[in-house]
Amino acid sequence: MTEKKSDKIFEIIDELSTEEIKSVVEQFKSEIELREHAEKTAAVAEIKRIADKAGLIVSISDVDFLKRKAGAKVGTKAKIKYRNPVTGEEWSGRGLKPKWIFDFIADGKNIQDYLTDEFKLPKI
Repeated sequence: MTEKKSDKIFEIIDELSTEEIKSVVEQFKSEIELREHAEKTAAVAEIKRIADKAGLIVSISDVDFLKRKAGAKVGTKAKIKYRNPVTGEEWSGRGLKPKWIFDFIADGKNIQDYLTDEFKLPKI
C-alpha cells in the first residue's frame, strides 16, 4: 500500500523546529490563497464564457470575490518571499505581482523556485 502525501509531510514535520513549522504554516496559507484566487479567476472566466454564449454582458464588478479584505496594520513590513536571482529584485508576495514574476511564469518557470530560504519547504 502506498503512503499518502500527508503522511510524508507529518514525518517531516516531526523533524522541524517550532519556528520552521510556523514558516511552513505561513507558506501553506499563502499557497491556499494563491490556489483559491486561481480557482475563483477560472470561475469568473467560465461565467463570462457562459454569459457570452447566452448573449449577456457580465463585468468583473458583478463578481465580488475580488473585494479587498482588511490588510495588515499600517507600517507593518512584510517579509521578502521571492527574490530574482538575476537582478536581486525582491517581492513579499503581497500586492500585484512584479513584471519579473510574470516574465518567469511566461517562460514556464515555477514561481516556487524563487522563494527565499525562509519560505522554502523542506524536500520530501
